[in-house]
Amino acid sequence: PTGRNDDAVTLTLTPERPDVSLVVTARGEEETPVLAVTPSLVQLGWTRPFEVGGREIIIKNEGNTALTVDSIALEDAPNVVSVTGRPAGAFTLQPNEAQTIGVVFSPVGEVPMTAEPLAKIRIVSNDAARNPFVVPVYGAAGEPSILVIPDAIVDFAYVAEGFTAKRSVTVVN
Repeated sequence: PTGRNDDAVTLTLTPERPDVSLVVTARGEEETPVLAVTPSLVQLGWTRPFEVGGREIIIKNEGNTALTVDSIALEDAPNVVSVTGRPAGAFTLQPNEAQTIGVVFSPVGEVPMTAEPLAKIRIVSNDAARNPFVVPVYGAAGEPSILVIPDAIVDFAYVAEGFTAKRSVTVVN
């Protein structure tokens, strides 16, 4: 069987006699745990220094047999990122059961926004197709700001009726 749904196969058995054959139809369903993580990418956005930001992550078994989660670990993370609500040690989720964990970001200074994840959550389980499952965590710390150039007044001076004037304004985030 393949996938998570019902599978069917038809076998035709043909002996040495060409006038005799037997057709056998078989049905089955693969028994497998299926790890589903929502969201599969965590975006914490901007958090001001000395404030706390966070998101919930739902780990669910969408398969038809027990899912054993051996470990949930934080990788490549600064000490201002943590995972909460994870059970101590391995745990098992029956089909359609879920476990909610949290990721917490409590910066004490500036953390720039980059294209690289701030941290990764590595989930090791008995789901052969998704093992390990890595959830990237993105975020930044600081005071979001907008820079406008010129920073004061955009002066058009005197423009006669029927004429136009142009000035440049640059906005940087």
